[in-house]
Amino acid sequence: MGEIEAVNPFLQAMHQEGIYFSQRFIDAVLKHVGELVISE
Repeated sequence: MGEIEAVNPFLQAMHQEGIYFSQRFIDAVLKHVGELVISE
């Protein structure tokens, strides 16, 4: 749950800039962030 909370402000900022990503991209980002969190 923590990784989604960490990425959310980043995604919201991009949406405000008019940048939209597919669900596949978002899933890949969450997976990557999750791996970073797990590896610490």
